[in-house]
Amino acid sequence: MSTNGPTSGNFETAWKQKLRLLWPIALLVAVTAGVYLNSLPNGFVFDDRATIVENVHIQHLGKNLPSFFTRDYYKIAHGEASYRPLATLSYYLLYALCDLKPFGYHLFSLALHIFNVVLVYQLANLLIKNKTCCLAAGLLFACHPVLTEVVDCISYNDDLLAAFFFFLSFLLYFKLKTSAGKRNLLFPGLSLLFYLLGLFSKEMALTLPIIVFVCDWTLSKTDRRPLGLATALQTVYEQKYYYLGYAAVTLFYLWIRFWALNNPQQPPSPIWGSLLQRIIYLPVLFFTYIKLILLPVVLNADYVFSYPASFFEIYSIIAFLLTTGLIVFSFWVYKRLPLIAFGIWWFFITLLPVYNIIPLFNPIAERYLYIPLFGFCLVIAALMSLVTKRMNSTTAAIVTMLLVFIIGIFYATVTIHRNRDWRDGYSLWSQTLATSPDSVKAHGNLASIYLDRGQGAESLREIRKTLALNPKDYKAYYNLGILLAKQGRFADAMQAYKKAIEKNPACADAHFNLANLYKEQNMLAEAAPEYEKTLQIDGQDIQARNNLGVIYAMQGKLKAAISQWEKVLEIEPGNRMARDNIIKARKLLPKK
Repeated sequence: MSTNGPTSGNFETAWKQKLRLLWPIALLVAVTAGVYLNSLPNGFVFDDRATIVENVHIQHLGKNLPSFFTRDYYKIAHGEASYRPLATLSYYLLYALCDLKPFGYHLFSLALHIFNVVLVYQLANLLIKNKTCCLAAGLLFACHPVLTEVVDCISYNDDLLAAFFFFLSFLLYFKLKTSAGKRNLLFPGLSLLFYLLGLFSKEMALTLPIIVFVCDWTLSKTDRRPLGLATALQTVYEQKYYYLGYAAVTLFYLWIRFWALNNPQQPPSPIWGSLLQRIIYLPVLFFTYIKLILLPVVLNADYVFSYPASFFEIYSIIAFLLTTGLIVFSFWVYKRLPLIAFGIWWFFITLLPVYNIIPLFNPIAERYLYIPLFGFCLVIAALMSLVTKRMNSTTAAIVTMLLVFIIGIFYATVTIHRNRDWRDGYSLWSQTLATSPDSVKAHGNLASIYLDRGQGAESLREIRKTLALNPKDYKAYYNLGILLAKQGRFADAMQAYKKAIEKNPACADAHFNLANLYKEQNMLAEAAPEYEKTLQIDGQDIQARNNLGVIYAMQGKLKAAISQWEKVLEIEPGNRMARDNIIKARKLLPKK
C-alpha cells in the first residue's frame, strides 16, 4: 500500500539537515553571550553620560522626532558631531523602554553584536564554502578583545548598527550572484536600503561600494585574470546598474551629511600634523591597528597619539616595511589564494574613513576596527581551510576546532577581563591612566567623577593635570568652575566658566552655569545674555528659558518673560512652574 505523505525517513533527514544548519549558529550565539555576560551589570560609561544620562531631550521621543530631520538634530543628539539619526533613535527608544537602567541598554548592544557575529558566519559561508572554517571566523569575531569598546560602551551603538546594515547589504548583494538572487528583484533594492541605513548609523559604512567593486573585480572572476585597468572597466560595465544605485545612495547621503543637515556648530578637529605628515605616516596607523588585532593584550579607551619625529625612527621604518610588505603580499597571493588577498584588502579599505587624511578627533580608537576585523577573520579562516585541505574531513574539522579553541580561549579570557574595566567610569579611566598616563580625556573624566562623588581635592588634582597636558581643554575649566562654585568661591568660578567659554563658545553648560551665578549674585544685566546664549546653542533647554523669564520679570519686562514661559509650555506642556509664572505675570501687566 503506497502513501503520498512524507515518510518518517524524510522527516528524520529534514531534521538532520536543519540541525546541521542551526547548530553552528546556536554555538556562536551561546559563545558570544557567554563571553559578554559579565558586561550586562555594567553602568553608563565614556560618552554615555553625554548622549544618554545628561541628555534631557531623550525623555521626549514624540516631541523631538521632527528634529531628527532638521539641523536641530545636533541639539537633541547632545554630543553627536555628525549626522547619525539611527544610532540616536536607538538611544531614545531604549530610554522609552528602560529609562536610565543600563542593563537594558547593554542587553541591546550584546544582541546587536550577536546578530553581527551570525552575519560574519554567513558571509564567510558564501566566500569560503567550508563550514568549520566559517565557524572559526564567527568565533574569532565573537571573542576578539578589540571589540569590547564597541559592545561595552552604549554610545557606540552607531558602530554596531553600521556594521549590521553593512554586512546585511553586502550579503544581499553577494546573493545576486546566485541564480535565485538574479530572479529576486528584492535583493538589489534591500541591499541599497540597508546601505543607506548603515550610512545613517555611522560614516564607516561609506566603504561598502568599494568592497562590492573589489569583490566583483577579484572573487567573481573564475579565471583570476590580472588586476588591470581593463578588467576593472569591464567589471564596472558588467555591474553598472548596481553601481549606479550605490553611487546614488552615496551622493544622497553626502548631500544630507555635508550640506542639507550638516552640523552648524561642529567644533574643529585637532590637527595631528600637516597633510603631508598624515599621508607619509599612514603606515604607523596601520601598524598600530595590526598590532591591536594580532595581540590585543594592552587595550586602551584613549590612545595618546603622536606622529614620529622622523620617518627614519625604528618604529616608523618597521611600520612602513610591514604595511608595504602586506600589500605586496596580497597582490602576489591573489591568483593562488584570492580569499586571503580579499581579506587583507577588506581591512585596508574599510579603515579608509579613519585614515586621518581629513583630521579626526581620535586618530586611533579600537571601535574603528569593528568592520575591518572581518578581513582578519576571513584571512584566518582561509588559512585554516588551506592547512586542512589535504586532510580527511574528520581530521580537518578536529585540527580546525583545536586551533580555534586555543585562540578563542585566549581572546575570550582577555575579553571577559576587559569587560570588568568598563564596569563604571572610575574603573575605566583609572585603568586608562595605568596604560596611558598622559591621557587628557582620562584625567578630565576622573575630575568629573570625583566632582560627582564630592571629592574636591582629588578633582582639583585631576583638573590641574588635565590643564598641564592641554591648557586649551574647555571641559577642565568647566569642571573647575563647578568645583569653585561648590566651595563658595563665586568670583573665581565665574572666571573659570568664562575661560571654558573662551576655549569653546558652544559650551551651553558653561553659559548656563555662569548665568546662574550671575543670577544668584543679583547681577541681572549680566545673567540675561548668558541665558540667551545658552538658548542660541540649545533652544529646548527648559531651565534656561524658565530662568531667563524670571530675569526678564525681575527687570520689569513682563511680556518678554511671558514669551519665554510660553515657549517652555510649547516644549513641555505640563511644566507647572512656567504655567504659574505666566498667571502671576499677567496679573501684574497694566490693564488696558
